[in-house]
Amino acid sequence: MTEAILPPIITVEPWMIPNCGETRWPIRSKQVELFWLPVLGPSAIALLRRLDLIVATSTRPVTLETEELASSLGLRRSYGRASLLERAMERCIAFRAIREQRSSCYEVRQHLPALNPRQIRRLPPALKRLYTANPDFAAYRVLADAQGRIHQLVSTLIGLDVPLPGIVEQLEGLGYPADQIEAVFAAITPQPAANR
Repeated sequence: MTEAILPPIITVEPWMIPNCGETRWPIRSKQVELFWLPVLGPSAIALLRRLDLIVATSTRPVTLETEELASSLGLRRSYGRASLLERAMERCIAFRAIREQRSSCYEVRQHLPALNPRQIRRLPPALKRLYTANPDFAAYRVLADAQGRIHQLVSTLIGLDVPLPGIVEQLEGLGYPADQIEAVFAAITPQPAANR
């Protein structure tokens, strides 16, 4: 038996939060895509963006069928404790991007705040280096490409039977940081099974 969280029909409206001068990013901004997506997950971000699009163009609360909303986001019907839409909604509520105002009525933030220090620490390395209130998006391509190149170069050198110290020496000579080289090496090298 499944536990239903969302009713078949919900009402959504904007969650009006006064601006106290803190950094806030519009839901459909590049900052939310880059920095909040690893925190909330793709389904939750898709849900927030869809609801933002719906409430931004209406002057009154909007009534939605949850099955239709899930289908429009590509969140197939799933069984178990909660559907994929319900899990995305739970995640948004947990991170205070959506709140249930009353039964079946939800308020949706139209801006998300800057990440807190713990969330920033958990970002992938390229995003962590890029993270600022006003990031240089062109720099992300360079940072992401550098991470991909380290992985490609380490894989190639492993294939040539070069030991880790040799890989670090060669790639440090090309300007790649030793800690990143070692992290990639550890991630792609099978670890020996512990003695039983």
